[in-house]
Amino acid sequence: MSRNKEKAQSNLNRYYAQKNQESGILESNPNLRPRKVQSVTSLAQAEKWRRVILSEISVNLTKIQDSTLSDFQIRELNDSINKLFKEKKAWEFHIRDTLKGNDYIRYGKDLINTGVLVDHEVKGYRYFGRAKELPDNCLLKTTRDA
Repeated sequence: MSRNKEKAQSNLNRYYAQKNQESGILESNPNLRPRKVQSVTSLAQAEKWRRVILSEISVNLTKIQDSTLSDFQIRELNDSINKLFKEKKAWEFHIRDTLKGNDYIRYGKDLINTGVLVDHEVKGYRYFGRAKELPDNCLLKTTRDA
């Protein structure tokens, strides 16, 4: 059986890597995702990065439901989900306005409604999963309702 390093050096693997590079498709490694959305000029690449973000959101939404997580871990996961939603929104605007692609903003509102908007002063910050049940969030709900 070949090792992973040997497999990576095979001619077939190099051929597919070159073919993907020529067609403009990047790896879906989140560490390689560009920081500036405007730096991507290919519609295929932009949609690929949007799909990667959607998969990360899905994974994090599943993780935040875990009952063994501490409050700190829940807050950290909730923050990362909110950051991913902001990044997803930036990609969608870039795809629609700059690259003249599909309008995901109009048709993708179901995923945004999964969280509960608790604090109206912080625009767009939502609490997902077990983060809705954190003690400080319950206090915010009761003071807002009163």
